[in-house]
Amino acid sequence: MTTRWTFSAARPGLNYASEYRDVAGIMVPTKRRVYAYEGDYQLVKEPLLVAIDMGEIILADADCAQTVAHSA
Repeated sequence: MTTRWTFSAARPGLNYASEYRDVAGIMVPTKRRVYAYEGDYQLVKEPLLVAIDMGEIILADADCAQTVAHSA
């Protein structure tokens, strides 16, 4: 799996998953964002706390006998 990670300060945040792709029948979110919040979970867009973008996704069984790859 090719993943780009960006992290900010460790604190609680609102976690959003998007841009789902079908990989061997499993819907996988390829984009995740975590934003800060204030008060009653009101989203604060800046600063972005976590950004994860997945490009190539490889699924394997427990014995790694079968793999399925998906590239962005």
